[in-house]
Amino acid sequence: MQFTDPGLDNRPAAEALRDAFGLTPAEARLAIALAQGVRLADHAESVGISLNTVKTLLSRVFRKTETARQAELVRLLLSDQSLRRADPYF
Repeated sequence: MQFTDPGLDNRPAAEALRDAFGLTPAEARLAIALAQGVRLADHAESVGISLNTVKTLLSRVFRKTETARQAELVRLLLSDQSLRRADPYF
């Protein structure tokens, strides 16, 4: 069993995602948003792109991370400590 401090920022770091999986900045932003529980449509609206563009980005993220579903992707991102922010208070 693993315990974490709920006050810590447990989001994956964009740079770590780019390094580990070759994600573009837009793909990394989407992956981080999904790890935070953001819906695809809400992410599209927040960054000013279409839902179809987000779906295209998601398919690329799936391919690069060798995942097939959002739940699988989120589990991968949240379980790999090497993808975490180095300084959770940064």
